[in-house]
Amino acid sequence: MNPVLVLGVNGQDGSFLTERLLSRGYKVIGLDRQTSSKYHIENNDFCYCQLDLCNAEALFAHLHNTRPDVIFHFAGVHGSAGTDYEPIWQDMLAVNTGSVQVLLEYLRIESPQSKLIYAGSGKVFGPLYPRSITEQSEMSASCLYTITKMAAKDLIVYYRVHHGVNGSILFLFNHESERRPKYFFIPKIIDILANAVNDQNYIGSVDTLDFDCDWGSAEEYMDIVVDISEKVIGDDFILGTGKTWHARNFVETLFRDYDLNYKQHVLSTTHGAGLNSSIIPYHVAIDKLESAIHRIPQRTIIEVCNTILQKNYNIKILR
Repeated sequence: MNPVLVLGVNGQDGSFLTERLLSRGYKVIGLDRQTSSKYHIENNDFCYCQLDLCNAEALFAHLHNTRPDVIFHFAGVHGSAGTDYEPIWQDMLAVNTGSVQVLLEYLRIESPQSKLIYAGSGKVFGPLYPRSITEQSEMSASCLYTITKMAAKDLIVYYRVHHGVNGSILFLFNHESERRPKYFFIPKIIDILANAVNDQNYIGSVDTLDFDCDWGSAEEYMDIVVDISEKVIGDDFILGTGKTWHARNFVETLFRDYDLNYKQHVLSTTHGAGLNSSIIPYHVAIDKLESAIHRIPQRTIIEVCNTILQKNYNIKILR
């Protein structure tokens, strides 16, 4: 059996995905631009390779030499809501979109039997999300990041239609873990809560609490991604929990579990609707996913946050 290839192995998703693949007996090659594997994955079936996805020639040569059965593109240049992407446009375009075309050309020319799984983004359905979001919902580009994701989606569909390439797009909604970078909303909230547990006068800030979001577990999502790669060829899926939280309600619920009043500790620096707000609360429909693999996410964002608090801060839930 040829190895599988994970692009972006040092990220939250790529590292969890690699661990889940190894647990199922796969041989995994992990690619990233750093000199070594960030999470020190110790397994004889894992090999780390340093490679910058901006180097198309080096990427194609690596594919030619290793001949992976499945390619998971989970690398990405991105940021939290409101990020200014203009200064990093060229790098983001090369990683999020340009490298995808290299993978597709490799599949077309050298390995038509292999598969590509691409990590898309639920952001392409916003910023004003419809009441129910399905794989057929209208997409629009609200920032430079979503432009790169939509272009990659179009590339995969084109190669699928015109060249019979086995490519799948997963439209991932927000998913969290202890490996999530600290500048995202959930890690910020968890850090404020952890400090408030130890200091009743502690106050931290976030941009806004007035937005809606579907949050899930990154580790669970990556296990589901492996299921998709094993059971589905050349189809696209939304991956979310199907439960939408208003951020303020989520924060209130989480803090209450630790006998805290969020209003005494969380300062919102921007008043009014956030970037992911909708006139009508949206719902992420995961019926197609359930029909295809007979599985949907089970872990709630509250459970995920409790796990992060225990792992990263040694704080256990009180209730």
